[in-house]
Formats: sequence, structure tokens, C-alpha cells
Amino acid sequence: MILAASLLAIGIGLAIAHNGPGSVFFIPSLISFAIVIWFFCRQQPRAAVACAAATIFIIGYGLGTHALMPHVTPAHLTSWLPPKGATVLCEGILAARPTVGIERAQLLVDLTHCRDQETPDLMRPVMGRVLLSLPQIAVSLVSGDRIRFLGGLHLIRPYRNPGGDRRFWRRMAYGIVATGWIEDPAFVTQIGTDGSWRIRRWLDRWANQVEERLATITSGADADDLLGVLTAAITGNGAALSPAAWERFRHVGVLHLLVISGFQVGCVGLLLWALSSWIARRSAWMVHHLPTWKLVSAVSVAGVWIYAGFVGADPPVVRAAWMVSAIMLAWMVDRRPDPASAVALAVCCLLAWSPLVLVVPSFQLTFAAVIGIICWWPWCRRKYLPADRREKPWPARAAWTMADSAVVGVAATIGLMPLLAYHFHTTSQMGLLMTMLLGPIVGFLLTPLGLLFALVAPWSAAAATIVGWPLRWLGEGILAMVDWADRGSATWQIGFTPFWWEIVAWYAAWTVPLLWQRRRWRHSLVTVVATCCCLSGWARIGPMIREQPLTITFLDVGQGSAAVIRFPNRAAMMVDGGGVARSPFDIGRWVVAPALHHLQIGRLNSLVLTHPHPDHYGGIPYLAETFAPEVIFTNGAIADADDPLWPGVVARIAAAGVPIRTLTSAAESIVEGEVTIRTLHPGPEGPQIVYGQNNNSLVYLLEYRDIRILLTGDIEREGEEQLLGRGGLPQIDLLQAPHHGSDTSSTAQLLAALRPRIAVISCGRDNRYGFPSPAVLKRLEGVGAQVYRTDLHGAVTVRTDGKHLDVKTYD
Repeated sequence: MILAASLLAIGIGLAIAHNGPGSVFFIPSLISFAIVIWFFCRQQPRAAVACAAATIFIIGYGLGTHALMPHVTPAHLTSWLPPKGATVLCEGILAARPTVGIERAQLLVDLTHCRDQETPDLMRPVMGRVLLSLPQIAVSLVSGDRIRFLGGLHLIRPYRNPGGDRRFWRRMAYGIVATGWIEDPAFVTQIGTDGSWRIRRWLDRWANQVEERLATITSGADADDLLGVLTAAITGNGAALSPAAWERFRHVGVLHLLVISGFQVGCVGLLLWALSSWIARRSAWMVHHLPTWKLVSAVSVAGVWIYAGFVGADPPVVRAAWMVSAIMLAWMVDRRPDPASAVALAVCCLLAWSPLVLVVPSFQLTFAAVIGIICWWPWCRRKYLPADRREKPWPARAAWTMADSAVVGVAATIGLMPLLAYHFHTTSQMGLLMTMLLGPIVGFLLTPLGLLFALVAPWSAAAATIVGWPLRWLGEGILAMVDWADRGSATWQIGFTPFWWEIVAWYAAWTVPLLWQRRRWRHSLVTVVATCCCLSGWARIGPMIREQPLTITFLDVGQGSAAVIRFPNRAAMMVDGGGVARSPFDIGRWVVAPALHHLQIGRLNSLVLTHPHPDHYGGIPYLAETFAPEVIFTNGAIADADDPLWPGVVARIAAAGVPIRTLTSAAESIVEGEVTIRTLHPGPEGPQIVYGQNNNSLVYLLEYRDIRILLTGDIEREGEEQLLGRGGLPQIDLLQAPHHGSDTSSTAQLLAALRPRIAVISCGRDNRYGFPSPAVLKRLEGVGAQVYRTDLHGAVTVRTDGKHLDVKTYD
């Protein structure tokens, strides 16, 4: 089973890495399966096993490619979707309970009908799952409700940058093909229900009642944080956590204890098993007339799946439910349960249900934690826990049980650390200590009390209040411990994004103590660890001892602009941060920062904001808060008065304590290593209101030996004329095309003066402005420039040693 799960995962992973038609692999899998049967009939088991392994691998590859390229019918949303930004009227069925957060709510909807713009009086059939965002929900909704909504829709597109886009893959794994927005909660109305969702609707109503009761028992200054912690720990609604609380738990390294995962499901399964077996042993009739252990196992399995549905049935929860079921079913058929086989069975079931879940971080993290527990927990118990602890008095047994739980947390942390560093780019040594402290509290106190609260809350307000008081104390205690740990966590944090060979080295290294007595494994593991350490040393120490090129990476941030410059002296500068107009989406946090981490940039020396437009300043606040820049360069202008996002940006930058410096063409040049940075625009007089925000953009000229690079912001025709009027423009090698390739920019006069060899256009795929303009592309072609576009090529990286240019794209 372990081999089968591994081969299935490898096949799906290769399919994702190299997309191909999944239907092509159906026939080879049938042929391989037929060969398996033939070898078994010929009594050649080894050959049969080899062919079975090949069959599983081919099936995995086929599942992965089919998931990447689902069959699209004419009624599918991808064939019908209106132009980006258009408002549509649609109907659909809620596929999950609404996620209500502190700031916004989200609806997961399976569309059934939409109003076609060509026939506005007709609702046409439409298929596809969409994720809708809205300020709040005006009506009480549960799974299976039929709703009608008015809003905008657009297909999900991955941001193609170093490190990929984990939000995109998570949505793909859940079958989401589009996202959308609803400006007013009144634009959502319930028009009916779907009768096939009875059990799920009952579970959703139960969860809603529990959350309402939780809101009544929390009050005070930290009511939002307390309510968020209890809601996340009891009903699985992680969105109830405020962004600040989420960051505190992540910094401390205990977020996995709070959000419902396999740890809580395992605790619930153990609790149900212990409770039902205790009840069964109290009845002599049950002991003598019924198969007690089988009945107890069946009750535990049923209870675990009800709990999984209650908390939302996310992949980590489903994985844990499958594992508990496999272990309990083994007891029911009088077989000894094998935890490793249970994990493998859960992997196969989840990948068969949704192959793309393989690349979702929560899937990888939950199985890494389980593997760490399976490998290290028995070893630690044999090594450090007394064998006769069951014979000791109950206080000692309780203490050893708590210590056993702490060992489980440590073992899970050992399995999680490299993947946590890869996906979240920091490791916290505080996390190991806090897991040992909070693990028993969450597992043995918060989870049972939360389950008891969920059972009594719908029936009795008085009982809910009685159970709610210790719950509140626990929540406040957890918050106090996390706040204390967070205040000192900065010294325990290591900003680190490992390479794949460092992850391999970690897992190989921590298996050495377990397999050291097996001689045939010993030398192989030592060789793997030594090889990976040499690769790591070369990758991390090599750039410090050899000359580095000047590197500019134009990131894919949709319809916006963001470019990171790495100088030969290893200093880093960020020019603009992307952004989405009138949207709360933090592109700095979810797109730009992960790309910087995967480029091994943990600190920015400076930030540049070319002009205060949302598609350029959106990511700047998060970068200022996280990457500790020494200064932010701007043109001195402020955003337009009707821009609702600008005051928050200014406040966050001020809170981060980063000084702001205004630049004009009169400013002195900036020198980083051998690279000279000259500001060419705006002129000495500074920004001129009459020309508008775009034409006041900062324009930078980078000079490195024989290479000239011009970064132009969003200047248009008027700004280009001013730039040409000042004179002194040299012929350049690389041009960032002004204003995303708009026809109002990149005039023939400017291109004739610059004559760039390479031009990079930052723009979004299928953007509503039609950028880049065909006329601009023709003018660039006319001067002999080779054009690269972030909408077509993803992130564009340009390296130069001062004499030659080397261009690489994400695609």
C-alpha cells in the first residue's frame, strides 16, 4: 500500500510538472494491468509486482493530466464567461457553508444558470464552481441553498513567479474555476433549497448554532481574537481568526494546533473510542452477548466522520478520518492495524478524489506531520518514557500521558519543519517549545471541551454558558501564551526558504537514528545527506565568493507592475509592488513576498514607488512591514482624493517606521556596487498636477559597465516628451515598456531615441484595457526590440555581467 501511494503521488506530480493529455494514458494502464494478470497466472510474482507498480504510476499520471485539463462543455463557465469587470446575474447551489471572517465573507457556489448579455431576458444553463467574496452575508445560508446573486466573475489565473502560486493550486484542487465579488450583501438572495443536501445542511445548521453561542460567551477587549480562536478550534472556521492573530500563531509556530487538522480528529477518535468502550464495559450483557470491540470501533468511525462533516471536511480532516477508519476497521476484522498502511490508504483515497490536492500545502504538511509521528513517536516512547508507567498511581499516569502527547507534538514538528520553511519561508525554534506546551492543552482540554460545547449548545443556553466559561479561560490562556511567545519570537525566527535538496537532506538525516542498525541503509543515508549538504553549501556559499551578475526579475502581478533588482554586491531593490484597484487582496503578502523568498531574498535594501496608483503601491505596505527596507523612494506625489486604499497604505508604512525619500532628476545618483542609478524623471520641479499621476512617474536609468537599462513606470506621451526635452538619453539595452504597453506611451520618438534591444511589458492576461496595444508591439518591432510579456511568459528574469544580456522566462 505504501509503494502504491508513493507511485500514485509520483505519477500525479510528474503530470503537474509536465502537462499532457490524460486520456492518452488510459490504454497503457489497461495494457499494464493485463500484463499483471498474465504474470500472476504464470506464477511470476516479482514481474507482476513490477507491472502493477507501472500501472499505478501510469494511472497517477493520467489522473493528474485529466485534472489539469477537465472536459469543458459549451455550457461550462470557461466557455461563457463575460468580459472581465462585467456584472452578471447568476444562480447556483452553495457547495459549502459560507466562510464568515472578520472583514469579509466567502461563498462557494456551483453555478446552474446565468443571464447572457446577448439575451438579457434569458437565464441560460452554466456549469462551474466559483468562489465569491462579499463584505458580509445578509441572510443565513447553509450548504444546498439555491441562491441568486449579482456580481462580477473572472477566471482564476496563476501568478507565474518563482515558487508558483499555492492559492491557485488550492482553488484548482477544490474545482474552483473562477472567483468573483459582490459589492452589497443585499445582492444575494435565497431562492430555494436542494433536497439532496439534507445531512450536510443539518451539520451546517449545527455549526451555525455553535458559532452563535460562542459569540454570546465572548466579550471584552479581545473579544474578536478570543472568538476567532474558539471558532477555529471548534467549528474549523479558520477565517474567523483576524489577520493579526493568524500572523501571531504563525510566527510562534503553533497554527497547526489551532486550525482543525488530523491532530484534532485523532483526539476526537481516541475520545470516542475511550468513552464508548468505557460505557460498553459497564454493561455485562453487552460484554457477553455482543462483539464489544467491533461495536466500539463502528461507533468511533461513525462519530469521526460526523465530526469531519461538522468542521468542513477539508483534506487534512478527510485524511485523518480515513486513517482512523482504516485502523478501526482493522480491529473490526480482527487484524492488527498498521499506521503506515493507514496513511497510504488515506493518500490513495484523497488523490483519487482530487489529484491536484497533492500540491496543496495543507496536504503536504498534514502527511509530513503524520509520517514524523509514525517514525519518531514509538522510538521516543521506548527511549524516554518508562515501560511500567501503567502501574504507577493515576497522577503519575496523567503526567506521563501529557508527556506522551508532548512527544507526539515534537515528532510532528520534526516532520513539518522543512515544508513549513518552504511554504511559509520562516522557521521558529519557539514552535517546538510551544507545541510541547500547547499540544496537550489543545488535545486533552480544548478539543474535548469544544466537542462537549458543540453537543450542548443547540439544546440549552444555560449548559452552553456553563461549558463556555472554562472554554473562555482556555482560549484566553492560549492567547496569553501565544502573545508572550510572539513578543520574543523575533529572536527565534529564521527567514529561510530551503532548496529541494535541503528538504531531502533533512528527511534523510532524521531517519539515520531510526535505521542506523540496518547496515544496508546506513551507508546510503549518509551518502544522501553528505551529497545534499554539499549541494546546499555550493548554492548558499557560492554566491558569496564569486562575482554576481546584475539581475532584474519582472514579476507577474497581473495588471500591475513589480520588479526586483539584485545588484552585484547582493543588495536588493524592489521597484513597485503590484496591486488590484479597489480590492482588499494583499498582493504583497500572497504574490510578491513568496516570489522574493523563493529567489532567496530575505531583506530589501530599498523600495521604490514610481507613482501612487493601486496597481503599483498595493504590495508596498506588506513589503515594508516584512522585509525591513532602509528607505522608500517616491516622487513625492499623493494619491487621488477618491482612492479609498491610499490612507491605509500611508498608515501601514508609517507604522513600519520606514523613512520616505523624494527623488527628482536633480537628486544625486545612487550607487550599488558598480551599478549607477540615475533618476531622469520627474524634473527638478517635482510632480506637476496638470500632467496627472502617470506622467509624474519616477523613471530610472541603470548603468552597469556597457549595459543601460531604463525603468519607466507609467509615463505617457507628455512624460516622454519631457524626458526627451531634457536630452542626454543614451541608447539602451533593456526597456521596461511604459504604462503596461498602452498606446498612449512608447511613442515612436522615444523608441527612436532609445532603440532598445529588449523590451519587457508588465501586464495582466486578458486585461480589460487590451494592453499591450498592437500599435506599441508594432513600434517595438520596428526598432528591432525583442519583446517579453508577463501575461504570456510569466516572470521575466534578465541577467547581465555588464556586457551581455541573458533573458529567462517562467514559462
